[in-house]
Amino acid sequence: MTNPTLIFSDIDYDQDGKQVDWLHLPHSVTRSAYGTIAIPIAVV
Repeated sequence: MTNPTLIFSDIDYDQDGKQVDWLHLPHSVTRSAYGTIAIPIAVV
């Protein structure tokens, strides 16, 4: 069983070819409730 996650991305894992994007991990701080930590990802 997999647990749901809050990480999101625009990568289409079913598409052929190279793709480069970011995984966005929501991270709320006192300055903004809408912050994210960007993690680079590449699909080859």
